Amino acid sequence: RSLIDEEWYIQAMSELSKWENTGEDDLVGFLKLKAYFIQAIEWIVLVDPSTEYMWQKWEVGGELEWQDAIDICKHWTGAGFNDWKLPDKSKLESMFGGSSLLRDKFPDIKENSCIWTSTSPSYGSSHAWNMNFFNRTMFKQYKSNLCNVRCVRGNF
Repeated sequence: RSLIDEEWYIQAMSELSKWENTGEDDLVGFLKLKAYFIQAIEWIVLVDPSTEYMWQKWEVGGELEWQDAIDICKHWTGAGFNDWKLPDKSKLESMFGGSSLLRDKFPDIKENSCIWTSTSPSYGSSHAWNMNFFNRTMFKQYKSNLCNVRCVRGNF
């Protein structure tokens, strides 16, 4: 818990992973500490409980071209982690599309905005997929167009 309190999130997550893998009997203690960890970092990120992906809670950089969106995620160090990526099409659809209840947990999403994915329709394409929040569907746009950025990192 002291690692979490001192905001050493990477080390805390590493210790939690080690504890989870030991199979010790104190499952309640482990779950309480994991919940405390998630609560401590929730002002920076949101953890999707169904996939255990961490999502950047606040948009960074404003509206950007596609390559700049990829770069900003690649270099973002939110919550002390450095393995953030621009989400692919399926991850973004699962988080924000259709009937997702979690999209309301992000305070700065505007209904008329779009968010980039890392997915291009084909190699070398001048287009990439993004989600339009007005109707929560995917569209292809030129990579030189401007959309917002929402970074994601792998399983917690």
